[in-house]
Amino acid sequence: MKRARIAVRTLVVGFTIGALLAGASLAGVVVDPMGIGTGSTPDPTAALGAAPPPVDLVASGDGAPVAGDDNGDHEILPNEIADVVGSTIPAPTGPKLESGFRVGAARASLYPTPALFGGSTWQTEGCTSIDDAHLDTADHVVQSMEDLRGWPAASPDCIYLGGFGIGPARVAKRVGHGGVWVRAVAISNGQDTFVYAVADTVGWFARYDATICADCGVLDVRESVAADLELPVGNVILGSTHTHAGADTYGGWGGIPDWYRNQIRDAAIAATKRAVESLRAATVTIGATQLPNRNNERRDTYYSNADPGATWIRATDTIGAPIATWATYAAHPTIVDTAVLHADWPGAAARRFEAAGGGVGMVFEGGLGNVSVSGTSGVVDCGALGITGKECDAEDTGAAIGDAILGDIEDGGLDDSELEDNEMTPAVQTITHPVATNPGLTTLAAAGFFDREFTPGTKGAGLPGVYHWSRRGEVSSAGEPGTLPDDPEDDRGFANGCDTAGPTIITTAGAHKIGSLLVAFAPGEIFSNLAEVIKERADNNSVAMVLGQTNDALGYIIQSFEFDTAANAATHYGGGTNEYEEVFSVDRCFGDHVLETILESTRALGFGG
Repeated sequence: MKRARIAVRTLVVGFTIGALLAGASLAGVVVDPMGIGTGSTPDPTAALGAAPPPVDLVASGDGAPVAGDDNGDHEILPNEIADVVGSTIPAPTGPKLESGFRVGAARASLYPTPALFGGSTWQTEGCTSIDDAHLDTADHVVQSMEDLRGWPAASPDCIYLGGFGIGPARVAKRVGHGGVWVRAVAISNGQDTFVYAVADTVGWFARYDATICADCGVLDVRESVAADLELPVGNVILGSTHTHAGADTYGGWGGIPDWYRNQIRDAAIAATKRAVESLRAATVTIGATQLPNRNNERRDTYYSNADPGATWIRATDTIGAPIATWATYAAHPTIVDTAVLHADWPGAAARRFEAAGGGVGMVFEGGLGNVSVSGTSGVVDCGALGITGKECDAEDTGAAIGDAILGDIEDGGLDDSELEDNEMTPAVQTITHPVATNPGLTTLAAAGFFDREFTPGTKGAGLPGVYHWSRRGEVSSAGEPGTLPDDPEDDRGFANGCDTAGPTIITTAGAHKIGSLLVAFAPGEIFSNLAEVIKERADNNSVAMVLGQTNDALGYIIQSFEFDTAANAATHYGGGTNEYEEVFSVDRCFGDHVLETILESTRALGFGG
């Protein structure tokens, strides 16, 4: 099967790369790759060796494991991950606490460590890349057909970075300040437990093609964690920070080594299990604040709204020390565009939380699809940290966002910010949706240039199907095509609806209730309008956290009324005349489907909708 897939890829490679390098559009995708420069990072396995070293490790400023003192139970370094993955840690099974919660948190390092995860080398030099409109293969020769990945000649031990242009462009030369991690928070009422984790990667598919892996997708990890913790799968939620300096877990920009997929998978399992293992009595407070100066909408041909709302959860132990500080905000992490593996502003904000009293900080993206990040503030002394340029900008921006949220926490948030109701209920649904209206993206996927599972009849993709939606939930009763209805109201369902049909993908959306807190989650880069509708319709004076890029990474998720159909034919890379986001959107009706699914879940949980 693998050789057959490689053969298919090989047949389309010449046409695809030729079109890309000529500046032409392949069904709407035009290359504008970033240069990557030169330089190298010493192989961290040279220090760690094939087996864990006989000393404790701590994380240095750049997240690299170094010899030192005990790093604390909440922090898991690469040589500790296997032991945690192999441990047995069942979640609490009751009885339900009369009041209050138990909360635990952890983070696991994603510092590339090939020797511990089935590899031998992290290659940082001589990696094949498309750079300045030419394919540079001078320093890399494909050894065999087995080395040929989705994008031709992408070097199998190089970590390509995602998020700019298309094709293998940027290669990680080192790990940036603060490192890259999987962060996790577990919340329990003694009877029910929810676990949330987010990885510093550009995305994370629910399922990967069988030729790539059988167990490294978000769904696979959720199922594994749920089985180990004896929880329903819907209680385990995993996402990605969408940092554009993160590893290319899509496969659209060159991909990542198999051993690094193993490390991401195992780090997520370890972080979630350790978070549950560390559950302890906690007071949970919630709140929301507005940060309109830290993001902005970026649509080219019409105005769109940017969600300025930041929502947060703070859990403290019985002596008032922070266990976890978790926030959600919408702003594309696109500051660091150099050849460095970096968590961008979400990592900096999480570290700011951790510096304010301890515990684990965590940031999920919100309705980021049409939203860029804005502004630095000069609050960070980058010279003292030994960082410059884009890394300094990311640190400063993340610190500013983190400080604003911490300020709201210190002010007490809402008048009634402490969660007293500890009822916990999930409402998680499976979505099967056609991916028919973006032939460019689906053609790339079918040819193997994105790593997700699209094979019909698998966990990631269903048989061909149809989808219809309108707010009224009905089709037109206007009579013969082309005739006007007697009552214009009769045609509203059809005129404002969305219809699509074709091959399908299978994904997940839904919500959790934690007392008066609503946590909703969507499988990609939702536009701000979706997030704000969910917040508005979650009544009962509630706080609503809306998580994007969660349980899957299916590109931009746009409601049909906001979908620019012409943008499927050109992007702003091709001259600034059309929108960009539609090119990486699976279907123009997908946003309607996701939003309605989440609203159904919120209604089921008693939050209106």
